[in-house]
Amino acid sequence: MKNKLFFFLFVFIALLLYTIPSFAQISDTVGVVDTLRVGNSTAYPGSQVIVPVYAFNDEPLGAITVPLKFSSSDLICDSVSFVGTRVADVSLKGDTIDNVNGTIQFYAVTFTQIDPGNGLVANLFFTVKQNAPL
Repeated sequence: MKNKLFFFLFVFIALLLYTIPSFAQISDTVGVVDTLRVGNSTAYPGSQVIVPVYAFNDEPLGAITVPLKFSSSDLICDSVSFVGTRVADVSLKGDTIDNVNGTIQFYAVTFTQIDPGNGLVANLFFTVKQNAPL
């Protein structure tokens, strides 16, 4: 009995792990794989910097969620702005910033659609710590 339970539990976990990648867009059968690009910016200790985030999608989207990681020993994320971006008019958008663990997550959810396209979806505002290396 114990062996059967172990076997079914093993099969269940294996199937669960097998299907998890299907939730991510690994391949796109309708065109090009959607992509995200974080821009480059130059900054110096004690200064502030804006880092742009761009997205490409070839099909309409109902939502976008972007998790990012940064060096919390060198940077402080002050805010995320959607002004002047492809998602500026989306009614439900927001962000979560964790400067201790160096993570940012921002999202935009619409009841219509985010049109296919390529362009700016957010600007990340950082302060470079005084002790950051050059």
